[in-house]
Amino acid sequence: MPQEQLAMNQTIQDMHAMITELSNKIQNLEAEKFQNRQQCPYEKTMINFLSTIPEFDGNCPQTLPNFIRTCDEAVTLFWNNEYQLQNRIMMNKFISKLKGSAAEMIAYREFITWDSLKKFLLEFYGDRENAATLMFRSANVKQTPQESATTFLNKIISTANKALNHLQTYDSEMTAKELLENYFLHLSLENIKEPLASHLKARDPKTLGEVQNLLCNVFPQYDAKFHTNETPTTSKESPRFPNPTRFQKPFIKSNFQNQPSPQSQNQNFPTPSRKPNLPNNDPIPMSGVSRPFFRNNQFNLSDQPVEDPFEINEIPPENDFVEEIILYKEKSMMNLKIFRVLISVKLI
Repeated sequence: MPQEQLAMNQTIQDMHAMITELSNKIQNLEAEKFQNRQQCPYEKTMINFLSTIPEFDGNCPQTLPNFIRTCDEAVTLFWNNEYQLQNRIMMNKFISKLKGSAAEMIAYREFITWDSLKKFLLEFYGDRENAATLMFRSANVKQTPQESATTFLNKIISTANKALNHLQTYDSEMTAKELLENYFLHLSLENIKEPLASHLKARDPKTLGEVQNLLCNVFPQYDAKFHTNETPTTSKESPRFPNPTRFQKPFIKSNFQNQPSPQSQNQNFPTPSRKPNLPNNDPIPMSGVSRPFFRNNQFNLSDQPVEDPFEINEIPPENDFVEEIILYKEKSMMNLKIFRVLISVKLI
């Protein structure tokens, strides 16, 4: 019995030792597994690459494309959704590279992904011009008389590099078709006359179809005004007399004012003044009879002939209006003769 009891106790001790050893192995495996899970793949390579990211302080927007391009490469190489700790390390490294005003702008914001941080930086510090705008400007660059060919070529190269950097940084997913559409969109907005161009730019159209829709539906009055300016109409002088009706004869302008007045063949009278000295018809004060009073040397009808003010030559008799003038002239001449007779009687 004692030997059997000792053997049983030894067996229990051996089993306990085996269980303890197995438990230790399991703990070691779990610890190793947890350690491997927390450890970033390519840790040294990633840390070395993240150290090459340039700083961005927000004061020089020209350095933003280089900062974004380096961060894009880091995300392409090391971003892995299975290891969130690795991604968090990368985001902390990106944010630590922001200095100055750029760091102040993101101080109270939280960014989980690189896309959200990139969008924020482009919105506040990105170039407002797109690749199509830069292409349009480069097409209008001319060599001035004061600059050499080398200076002009350097200016072209600088504009081309800026357009290429913009295309890689901001418009990396843009196709050739979209690039051409943006180019012609900018071309149309820059060449439309003011003030219509400013109104269209304020609406920020994205395609040529949107520009056409704005012209037809939102700003039709501006478009009509420009069409009017392009085809000016000459104002016609309104006729002096209204057009004759169906039962009226057209008025024929007489040229009697341009014709010289005929001179009498028998007598040559001096030309009278246009304003004759007419008699004073006011009554004499303190007289019982009110009658015209004339001085002998003031008005003499026998010495000076009276020019006919209604002298008309070559008047077409078929015109009714001219016939009325002739009748009025005859009546006026008759009244003038009667007036001369009455004056002669008074003088006698």
